[in-house]
Amino acid sequence: MKTVKNDGKFPVTVTEGGVSAKVRKTIQTKNGKEYVVYIVDYILFGKRKQVGRTSFEEAKQHALEACRSIAHGRQDSLALTNQERLVYLRATETLSPAGYKLDVAAIEYTDAMQILGGRASIVEVCRDWIKRNSTECPRILIPAAVELFKQQAERDRKSEERRKQFRIVLDRFAKGFNIEAHTVTPGLISS
Repeated sequence: MKTVKNDGKFPVTVTEGGVSAKVRKTIQTKNGKEYVVYIVDYILFGKRKQVGRTSFEEAKQHALEACRSIAHGRQDSLALTNQERLVYLRATETLSPAGYKLDVAAIEYTDAMQILGGRASIVEVCRDWIKRNSTECPRILIPAAVELFKQQAERDRKSEERRKQFRIVLDRFAKGFNIEAHTVTPGLISS
């Protein structure tokens, strides 16, 4: 249960899960101008931690998040700098629709980059693979495919000599391989 004690005076105490943080209001001067900074003050790993925010609402929100993190044992996330935290949050948000965890994605990315050895990016390799593998082969047995090929050769008015060559080679091939055409590999033919 969150508690924010504020009677209009500072410091303001924010409590969540038995952990407290204080928000103090300070006036700072920079280049001759005065401005208000709200300092969030809490204990992290036995040391005092102070984080500045430009609005009271931002400071109160940070204090609440810090208390929640400490109460739930996630202090490590508070040790990150703002930039590191932003990068972490962006990365986990980007990975969540795919169901990947950040550490798994990092391992796979590193492995892929080592395999590529700087010769291409992962996206380039994926696009190339999709381009070469996006057409699906029809599910047809070799004898049926050979018959279709011979019929097409006749429609295309190939010479009798050429059609005879097709029959000699392809009829033997059809008798030797009564399997689906998409399963034929160079190793299968050479054996």
